[in-house]
Amino acid sequence: MPDDRYDEEQAAAIFTRAAEAEASGRRPVGGSGGMTLQELQEIGREAGLSPEAVAEAAASLRPAGTPAPTPTFLRIPIGVARTVPLQRPLSDEEWGGLVAELRDTFNAGGTLRSDGTFREWRNGNLRVHAGPAPGGYQVEMRTSKGSARSLMTVGGILGGIAAGAAAIGIVTASGVGDVSELLMVGGVLFGVGVVQVPIWARRRKQQFENIARRLNEAVRS
Repeated sequence: MPDDRYDEEQAAAIFTRAAEAEASGRRPVGGSGGMTLQELQEIGREAGLSPEAVAEAAASLRPAGTPAPTPTFLRIPIGVARTVPLQRPLSDEEWGGLVAELRDTFNAGGTLRSDGTFREWRNGNLRVHAGPAPGGYQVEMRTSKGSARSLMTVGGILGGIAAGAAAIGIVTASGVGDVSELLMVGGVLFGVGVVQVPIWARRRKQQFENIARRLNEAVRS
């Protein structure tokens, strides 16, 4: 799936909403050429905004039902996302039922946050947002494989150190073997991070689909 792109006006709105959310402790509620979400997150990080706040601000600008972009790291998919457009807002009882199902499905208590009509259940990298969006109402489920990101990050750092040392010629003849080993270890760690994602992602995707189906049935009933 290609990354969503945001023009300058949308980018400005995203940063404004993300900054407001970070300052107040709230989460924001509710392209074509321009920057991707990952690029916006990098800019936001330099400005002191968390990637999560930027992502949620971007989500609030997408029309209801627009598929959420898959979480990536270095453009490699490391997560799963599912957007569920609904005919109407969730009642308190329906939201409570959804939270109960989330806790049972993922065997996690999680934490709850709310701000008016916007609601969130979160457990680590697993987040579920329910709230208004341009043109309607939706529930967005998103998660990423944290261990994969960590392995890829460490592997990339080790590989970069080894490659950099070799490139600037600071490696002596006796140290060539050490650099080669460091480069190999970095490559193995990065590769392990990549290959552990698909099986995990298939399971999470099926769990999201099951929750989405039951959620639609509950709202229609």
